[in-house]
Amino acid sequence: MSTLPTDNGLEGPQNRSVFESLPTEILLNIVCNITDLASLDSLIRASPRVNSAFDRFAVEITNAVLSSGYTHDDTKALILEITDIRSSRFRIGDLREFKLFMSQPLLVVSGREESQASPTLPRDTDPKIIRTVLATARRLTGMTLDCLEFYLRSLTSTRPQMLVDTTFKFWSHTHTVDGNIYVPAFKEKHTGRPVPVRDIDPFTWEEMQRVYRAFWRLQLIYDVKLAAIKGRLPWTSEDHRILQRSYGPDLFRRHPVHVQEEVKEFRSVADYIGLGYGPDRMRHFHSLLKQEIVCTPAPCFSELERAYTLPAPGQHDHVKLCSASPGLQFWTRNRRTALPDTQPWTYSPLSLIGFEYFQEFGFAFWSAERLRARACLPPDNQEAHRLLAGNSPDYGRDHEVFYTWLSILTPQQLDIVDV
Repeated sequence: MSTLPTDNGLEGPQNRSVFESLPTEILLNIVCNITDLASLDSLIRASPRVNSAFDRFAVEITNAVLSSGYTHDDTKALILEITDIRSSRFRIGDLREFKLFMSQPLLVVSGREESQASPTLPRDTDPKIIRTVLATARRLTGMTLDCLEFYLRSLTSTRPQMLVDTTFKFWSHTHTVDGNIYVPAFKEKHTGRPVPVRDIDPFTWEEMQRVYRAFWRLQLIYDVKLAAIKGRLPWTSEDHRILQRSYGPDLFRRHPVHVQEEVKEFRSVADYIGLGYGPDRMRHFHSLLKQEIVCTPAPCFSELERAYTLPAPGQHDHVKLCSASPGLQFWTRNRRTALPDTQPWTYSPLSLIGFEYFQEFGFAFWSAERLRARACLPPDNQEAHRLLAGNSPDYGRDHEVFYTWLSILTPQQLDIVDV
């Protein structure tokens, strides 16, 4: 289990004494260059000077950390909305607006300017409220890392295979005896061989931010529910009734494609929590709400030291989070793919397999690098050529990837989907 950073270069009483005696201006400059809220919370807890200075400069420090580039804009908008709710500032007027907020680009819907690259906390935000948000960030960072390790264990437990017959193409087919019905090639029995796999470590920024964002969405739902329970939510009684009966995915609007893509991430996080608590998680969550514990801790979660820093975003990573994960993109693309003209069948076995079968391996989160390392995506150059070919089934090595995806499922799962 991974948790929060501890290597801050200030080990030992002598170094700590030097840090504590720095002029306030230098101290603030150091603190404002922290890259994530969880580390900021750790430093406030560890340093009396920072703890004292934070009450005077809480908004400036927190806005600087949020602007570091390490937190995706969607997540920053969620954090800002949660801070508003805890400050009794309600920008979302009713349940319809809340569903819209959960289902659209967040910086636009939340009333901030679309051109505003980094949402910021209002200057009058109470430092005590910000401290609660930092404590939440610390907990959710630990839960994010634990969730990723949970799904990584599931992924690495698989034994992916590839086809022995590398000349076989999934878009070939046979007919029934009377010649009237097409039989897709994936219905045939094939022989596989183990795929050489390699580990990708540690987690990438993209992987962490997908999970982190989903946890903040969950946190927002429970902050809203807690506000309703405490009588601070100015909605109608009917909205209150629907809200308390709702859990996560049903609070997303159904039609926007990008929303349904992110719902897969949200469901994966909910499954992670549910697998730890069992089928009674709803009852457990409501009991926590009554205790004003707005986000449940991870199963058996405790903070442990980790030996690596939080990952930095790559050049295009912020853009990647505006789309589905590479695994979900591949599944969606090939689920819809059929041969042209009037052929009444599809060559892709993924057309029969729901994504939930692959969610249990973390496919809603994993980067392209991690999936390629387990042969679950075509190699880089082949993928690029295939895209240039306009999704042509005659190019690339998608057929090998199809078989790899099938190979990680159990025989019982394959029987259920009739592949």
